[in-house]
Amino acid sequence: MTDSEATLKPLLSVNGDPIFDEAWQAEALAIADTLVRKGMFSANAWSEALGRALKIAESENAISSMHL
Repeated sequence: MTDSEATLKPLLSVNGDPIFDEAWQAEALAIADTLVRKGMFSANAWSEALGRALKIAESENAISSMHL
């Protein structure tokens, strides 16, 4: 096991199930974490922005599925 694999091992699974559906999701979290640690924005600000974006995406998906 490489160092990077060992570092990421806690993110690979919980109770045998993957934490992330796709690798890009873990990468996005790692980027956000790095930016928080560098003081670019707070974890709270990131969390709120992510929540807003997810609500918008969910709403748009619900609206587009009504037209099927």
